[in-house]
Amino acid sequence: MTLVAHAWDMDGSVGLVEFYEGDRLLGSVPVESNPDGTAPAPVDDGSGMLPVPPSRNIVSFTWDSVSAGRYSLSAKAIDDANEGTESPAISIGVVGVETAP
Repeated sequence: MTLVAHAWDMDGSVGLVEFYEGDRLLGSVPVESNPDGTAPAPVDDGSGMLPVPPSRNIVSFTWDSVSAGRYSLSAKAIDDANEGTESPAISIGVVGVETAP
């Protein structure tokens, strides 16, 4: 199963994204910075909301050997200052597992 997270840091760069099932760390993925080594610049869209960078880091992780059942999944982005922000958890249900021929 492929898990995908979008991560960004408004005042630096994201260095790592961790993927969790409940409290259990499934794995972590290092994040590449922009080609020039800088973080994406924020964009003010005039809405008064938090500015959103023009590009996000899209990070994917493959969770192998997932058994049928219900799971609570989240991701945590860790930035260049070693500060982390965790996503809200989502619940999924796996009803069957197919194997490739």
